[in-house]
Amino acid sequence: STGKSKAAMHRLPEIYLFHGDADVTVPIESSVQFKKALQYCGVQHVTFKVLPGCGHSDPIVECPIRGGKDPLIEQLVPIVFAKSPTLLNTHVGQALPMMNTTILSIASAIMPF
Repeated sequence: STGKSKAAMHRLPEIYLFHGDADVTVPIESSVQFKKALQYCGVQHVTFKVLPGCGHSDPIVECPIRGGKDPLIEQLVPIVFAKSPTLLNTHVGQALPMMNTTILSIASAIMPF
């Protein structure tokens, strides 16, 4: 069933990997190796992008709560709306903060991730 596996690889959508360069929980090299492993297995479309200044949980916790520009959203919008030129050119606004930034800074400093 190697033939079936190879056929399945060709049907996969493009895979995007995002990793913050300030991640101290999971080394960025893990994502680099994961991309290589996917390609070795026959996955043809794998894109790896580094999120400058982002730690392990920043893209999914701190950035949305902090508000302002969100580096992950800025990367995802062009991917999601690539086939819709009207939406692709839509400006990605800045979100409002969900909580006091002092509290968020303290939580970020003591969070184990």
